[in-house]
Amino acid sequence: MTVDSSHSPAYAVGYLFKQVQPRIAMVTHTAYDENIIPEMVADIRTHYKGLFQFAAILKVSICIN
Repeated sequence: MTVDSSHSPAYAVGYLFKQVQPRIAMVTHTAYDENIIPEMVADIRTHYKGLFQFAAILKVSICIN
């Protein structure tokens, strides 16, 4: 529910990248799923032809006893 209602769809991200024209664009705060990454790339490429990459989001857990 959160991903569908609170995050930008990939084609919208591509549109924003096209408007901003960064030297290199960064896709962040996305779940890495090998099955949907090609679809996301295709959606971004609908609008944006420049360089972009996906950022790795790492979670760090601290256990305090």
